[in-house]
Amino acid sequence: MRDSVWLIEETESTLDMMEKLPLDVASSVFTFKLNVTKTSSIFEIKEVYKPYHEHAIISEVIGHWTSIHGLSMTNEPLWERRKDLRGFQFRIAVVKVSTLTLFGLQLSGITYLFDF
Repeated sequence: MRDSVWLIEETESTLDMMEKLPLDVASSVFTFKLNVTKTSSIFEIKEVYKPYHEHAIISEVIGHWTSIHGLSMTNEPLWERRKDLRGFQFRIAVVKVSTLTLFGLQLSGITYLFDF
């Protein structure tokens, strides 16, 4: 799913289905929903992601589309919008690997090896 962009109509059933997906903070899943008023029809565009797999989905408005004004999207960068990881605890491990560096010095036909 990482290289794909998904645009899905937002309904109660699609939101329920997305809760079960292994979405992450870098997902490219967007929903749209038509809001009709007496004077206009506006498509609301939201991005859907999870800060981590066990978290509930987050669905936030990032733009609108109308036949009169066209597409209007947020200018805020993706990682600025998703910077709040909502309690995610990083698991970090450090592995120390011993490396051997040999340094050779040749004097009067004799090679001296140093390791450090």
